[in-house]
Amino acid sequence: MSREKTRVVSLRLPASEIEALRERAARVRGTHTALAREMIRAGLAAGDGPAVAERLMRLDRKLAAVDQNTQAIFARIEAQAETLAHLAAMLDALIAALSGGDGSADQSSAHEPDGAYAR
Repeated sequence: MSREKTRVVSLRLPASEIEALRERAARVRGTHTALAREMIRAGLAAGDGPAVAERLMRLDRKLAAVDQNTQAIFARIEAQAETLAHLAAMLDALIAALSGGDGSADQSSAHEPDGAYAR
């Protein structure tokens, strides 16, 4: 498939239809303009089986890329959480060492109820 240059098309729709388009786009976490573009393309390809199949394949590839990115982001978040837990343990050890290690320091006051450090 060759990449054609795109051009702007302006549409006039009643306010109620624009709002319905915005609501539908919000449900799929997209923009109303992107949704309208996809709906027009789907309508143009409606009678053309190979064109519909090609559009579905492109959408599937885009979804796969998004899924891969999401998994990579999740893995980075997990790694950062592990690092943060390690740093918190090191800080606890440092506090214990600086307080003499006898447990006399009130370590519960340094933490919020959820285990996070107070600012």
